[in-house]
Amino acid sequence: MPRLQGRRILITGAASGIGRRTAELFAAEGAALTLLDCNGKGLAEVARETRGLSIEADVTQEASVAHAVEQGAAAMGGIDGVVNAAGIVIHGSVLDIGVADWQRVLDVNLTGTYIVVRCCLPWLTKAPVATIERRVGAIYSCQQRMPRHGRHPDDCGPSARSRSVRAEAHCRAAGDRTGHLVSHQY
Repeated sequence: MPRLQGRRILITGAASGIGRRTAELFAAEGAALTLLDCNGKGLAEVARETRGLSIEADVTQEASVAHAVEQGAAAMGGIDGVVNAAGIVIHGSVLDIGVADWQRVLDVNLTGTYIVVRCCLPWLTKAPVATIERRVGAIYSCQQRMPRHGRHPDDCGPSARSRSVRAEAHCRAAGDRTGHLVSHQY
């Protein structure tokens, strides 16, 4: 039996890169997929290849994500896994990258992940198991890195973001369904 048979996974950034490859691998392992991306043409192609449900959505817009999550959960009968693969990279020095571009990176890479997790968490808490690690019912956070010297604009973000989500997921798995983030770090 495929390892992900019966799993219901939502993947952001599914039209290309890490999101696309993850969708292909998870489909091969038997998962039911809801695929989100703002690139409708690329998304449709991946959906055909993986038999996933494609939903054009912008991860920086909570209403767009909330609608997509509800559609995906309805189609799959719930959600018990999330892959946050949506992300952007802007190449250049600090002097070359304007504040608006910097804000867009933060909006997609950090706030987008927060919005997706926030919208999916009610479904994940209904799953028998929900954790941040690579286990059944997991939330997986992927982040692409720039292949160059220096620090990526969101290097300080993903690990901090993952720690807070991990803390909440562990708290929820232990029976705390309040939705409050815990204050300790892992």
